[in-house]
Amino acid sequence: MRAIILVLFFLPGLQVMADTLEQPSLSDIQACTGDCPSRGMSMESVKSRFGEPAQTTPAVGEPPITRWLYEDFTVYFEHDQVIHVTAPRSEG
Repeated sequence: MRAIILVLFFLPGLQVMADTLEQPSLSDIQACTGDCPSRGMSMESVKSRFGEPAQTTPAVGEPPITRWLYEDFTVYFEHDQVIHVTAPRSEG
């Protein structure tokens, strides 16, 4: 009985210690509609057509996801294939 009372006493305090996940605002990004890589292109094809990216991020997770950042868009790869492309939202 004493153990149950202790658990019930400390249980509400555990909920207060939850982490908050912050994500970038979706209003700041949009799908790329101009001249940008298409889904399924290889890394080699993207590099050949658009040149070297300004910045790359190392692969993370399983399957490995890699990001290449260009001036006008960001390319997301799964293994070595394009899975998504985003562009900064234009002002206006």
